[in-house]
Amino acid sequence: MEQTHRTLEAAAAKLQEGIRERALAHGPRPQPAPATAPPPHTQPPGTQHPQGRTTGGVA
Repeated sequence: MEQTHRTLEAAAAKLQEGIRERALAHGPRPQPAPATAPPPHTQPPGTQHPQGRTTGGVA
């Protein structure tokens, strides 16, 4: 049991060492740009949409 524990600790240490070496070799990873919200929908100037019912419909 003690031998298994030492073997696992050695394997974990070797794995961590490999991770550190790769990180140093490749440098820091670029962080993704923060997501920006799309601009709100705006109505072009001079355009008005009628509110409610219109009075020119087919009877």
